[in-house]
Order: sequence, then C-alpha cells, then structure tokens
Amino acid sequence: MNDIVKPLTHDGLVGWDNFGQLWLWKVEGEGRSGTIIADVRGKICPVCKQGWKETAESLGDQYHWMNRAEWAHVTCYIRYLALTEYSFWVESLVEARFIFGKEDNPRSTAHLGPALESLPNGYWGEKDPWGAGRPWYRARLLKKLPNGDNTALGRTLRLGSRKRVYHLEIESGEGPYNEPLAHSLFKGEDVTKEIRSDGLKVHAWGDDKAKEYLRHFSEILGLKAQRHE
Repeated sequence: MNDIVKPLTHDGLVGWDNFGQLWLWKVEGEGRSGTIIADVRGKICPVCKQGWKETAESLGDQYHWMNRAEWAHVTCYIRYLALTEYSFWVESLVEARFIFGKEDNPRSTAHLGPALESLPNGYWGEKDPWGAGRPWYRARLLKKLPNGDNTALGRTLRLGSRKRVYHLEIESGEGPYNEPLAHSLFKGEDVTKEIRSDGLKVHAWGDDKAKEYLRHFSEILGLKAQRHE
C-alpha cells in the first residue's frame, strides 16, 4: 500500500509515502484512488503567473508543459489551448475565404457577437476538465449579397479538437452542397471520414491538413465558384 506517512495537506489527501513519493488521493464513494504528483510548491504557472496552495484541489491542478519544461495549472493550460484553438479556427476560416458569424450579421465576421458559437466538446465528456474547458465550435456560414450585406448561406461547419486530430464537419442544411465533388476531393485522403448526401465529416492530422480541408469545404459548398462570378 502506498499510504501517506507524512501528510502535506490538512485533509490528509496529499503527502509522502515511505519511498518519498508525493501522493494525491481522491475519495470515490466507499473507495479511493491515488496518483503520484509533483511538488509544485514555490513554482509559478506561466499562464496565470500564480502559484499553488497547500490543498488537494490546488496541488492536483498541475500539468507539465513539456516544450516549456515548466509546470502549469492544468486548468490554465486547457484555457490557453481553447483560446489558441478559437483563433486558429477563425484565422483558418478567413484564410479559406469563408464569411461567417451571426445569422443577422449585416457586416463583418465578429459584428454583433462572437465569430464562432461554442459547443460541447464532442470527444471528452463535460465532466472531464479537458471537455469542460475546451469547447468545439460552430461556424454559421454567410454569403455576400449584391448590396454588400451578408445573409445566411444555409450551412454550418462544426469544428473541434480530438486527442490527436482535428474534427471538421459540414453539417446538414439547406445550402448548396456538392457530394460528387466531396468524394473526388477526399478520395486520396487516408483518414477517418464520412461523406453523406447532406454533409460530411473528416479528421485532419495537423494544422496544414485542417486548412487544406477547409479549402475543400469551400469548393464543395460552391463558395469558390461564387467568388469567381
């Protein structure tokens, strides 16, 4: 048994065992589960610039940021990823020359509200910290009218991150959609994909592939042709 012989927190849930390992225990019903954690006291999270308190909740909120060789709060790291992913999707959609935003948006991408709608994470559950703090997004696509205003295209995109890949999806809708072109553009892609008569979903390995697939989406939805009219 890896019992704590030298408690660190007042509740006795964090402390050292006989081998000098720092343990965090969690009570789960009538049982418990434990894990070895790092002693992050005195360290500073690079995101929030705050340290850790001597409580089980605080000391358990830790993540080793490998490429920085630093310890961060896992909640801060997840929030950092969520913010950078939001920017990645917005910038990639703009790069693919989509117009998107609120349905009643008459002018620009982020006019009258956020550019993207936050959705529950489609990979991690809502009770998982990675799911609760790292949403997926819906892009409501718009098209330009002759008078310069925007109007709803009738299609939406669902975008998010799984553990190792991006999830990109053209959702069902009333707007234009070219299924034969979808099969042609994704024929050579050896990835998880599902092409339907009313939409498609595909997994992308890395930023470059995600951007490439968004450009394919633009063609499949007829937006590239519209821009050349």
